[in-house]
Amino acid sequence: MTTKTKADILKQIQDARAALRKVVEAIPAAKLEQPGTEGTWAVRDVLGHIATWDEESVSRVRKLVVGAKPNASPSDFNEREVQLQRKLTTKAVQDLFVKNHEQAVAYLRGLPAEALQHPDVEKQVMGCMAHHYQEHAEHLRVWLAKS
Repeated sequence: MTTKTKADILKQIQDARAALRKVVEAIPAAKLEQPGTEGTWAVRDVLGHIATWDEESVSRVRKLVVGAKPNASPSDFNEREVQLQRKLTTKAVQDLFVKNHEQAVAYLRGLPAEALQHPDVEKQVMGCMAHHYQEHAEHLRVWLAKS
């Protein structure tokens, strides 16, 4: 993996998030709870999933920057987290989607450049944030075009 600058990493995350936000904003409120965006998930489930992974990414990066190895996620992690968030209102999930991202980016901005550029840290934030946003933005675009 080619090491990017801290500014490059943060810009890729922000650009991918802006593209995701644009797709999410195009989805009518009445469709946020409609299942089928990705399997049985509704848009609100996708937003909750992304919010969970923003939080999980920070947790993993915190371990990586001190030389610890993050725990592997259990195979049912995604579904278990979606089930927990289904107990929240759609508005609460939307708020979490925004809050967790803002907190994750604030944490990453506060890291020294060399910490964020460490190959394991870079891989974590690019995979579970920038690329993750791109992946779900595309899934939502396809779903929206079909619905």
